[in-house]
Amino acid sequence: MTLLQLIVVSSVVNFSSHALKPNAFVSIRISSSVVRESVARVQQIMLHRDSKLKSTFVSIDKLHLTLLVLRLVNKEKEKTAMRILCDAAHSISRGFRIDIKGVGNFSDQVVYFKIVQDKLLADMAAIVRHNFKTGGFPSMDSRNFTAHLSVAIVHKGSTISSIPFYTYANLENTYFGSDNATMLELLSMDRPTGRDGYYYKYGQCSLKAT
Repeated sequence: MTLLQLIVVSSVVNFSSHALKPNAFVSIRISSSVVRESVARVQQIMLHRDSKLKSTFVSIDKLHLTLLVLRLVNKEKEKTAMRILCDAAHSISRGFRIDIKGVGNFSDQVVYFKIVQDKLLADMAAIVRHNFKTGGFPSMDSRNFTAHLSVAIVHKGSTISSIPFYTYANLENTYFGSDNATMLELLSMDRPTGRDGYYYKYGQCSLKAT
């Protein structure tokens, strides 16, 4: 979705059948006002360079870093997933600062901000994925994990086939701000969003303070 997410994954990865599509994901919310303003600013730059791209923009209210995508089929599975999530958070034991710098893309289908602490996030994702796999929830994204904050996504069925590089050129080394990873969240891809415009949240588990 993610993580390429992902919300991203569900749009970019071609799953074999409807029954196997993910409908939930584990993530870290990005709520820093500086980062949110940076995303909005870059989206405006992209829009100025190509007015057709507006439909690809990720909502500022939904900014997040995806660690795992999965499928939840009933209430019992939701409860089990929450227990696994909190076990994973306990294993990780502490949060850390996330610095966001530079722009990348996935096959011109997703434009994203890069994460400086990509190794720390990769380690965190590995713990989360291991715990969920052991608990009966293997990741539904088989690609190698790439820490990223999605800014624009070409969704399936869109009239836009790709996002041109020139729309975000000259931003490769730009620093976009920081946030703190202090919480793991289990979110829904398909349930109605909350009043704040964010994803429906099954629950969250805290990491120790940075």
